[in-house]
Amino acid sequence: MVAPGAGEPTGTVQFAADGHPIGQPVPLNNGTAVSPAVGLDAGEHVITANYEGDEKFAGGSDSLEQEVAAAHTTTTVSSSPNPSVVGQPVTVTATVSPVSPATGTPAGAVQFEIDGEPGAYVTLAGGTASIESRHARPWHPPGEGPVPQRGPELRHQHVGRREPHRQQGRHQDRRDQTRRRCRPTASR
Repeated sequence: MVAPGAGEPTGTVQFAADGHPIGQPVPLNNGTAVSPAVGLDAGEHVITANYEGDEKFAGGSDSLEQEVAAAHTTTTVSSSPNPSVVGQPVTVTATVSPVSPATGTPAGAVQFEIDGEPGAYVTLAGGTASIESRHARPWHPPGEGPVPQRGPELRHQHVGRREPHRQQGRHQDRRDQTRRRCRPTASR
């Protein structure tokens, strides 16, 4: 209200985000209107409130810039079967979840990395992406072999190689441990 007007404005306010209406016009209550909740994508947005006026007061509008940051996520990696044997198909799954207060189901893709080599990008479906691999290489204790050391974010897939041998006249399998490393890397 601009002086010398008297009384309280009535009528409605139409809110908009980036020029698109946010719901229906909202009636003023004691001179105030509150926008319906709206979900905005990450980035800069212009929010506008347009007062449509009434029989005593002329309409007017105002706007502001609203910056929306991308939601944080967590990515969890799992494999099945674990452990496995050399040559056995292993399904590696990445599950991407929003961190509160964010909600919804993340979209986009996950790039899988196996033994330090970038692999396929897989599109998320319902927040998960999976690949199947038969790739494995021998495991060496930390610092004692050609497997590059990685940070704690890696999950390890244990793969056993079956070697037949005889023990007390019976045929048994002995597992010579090998390790497989998988890590998803996020992408948009």
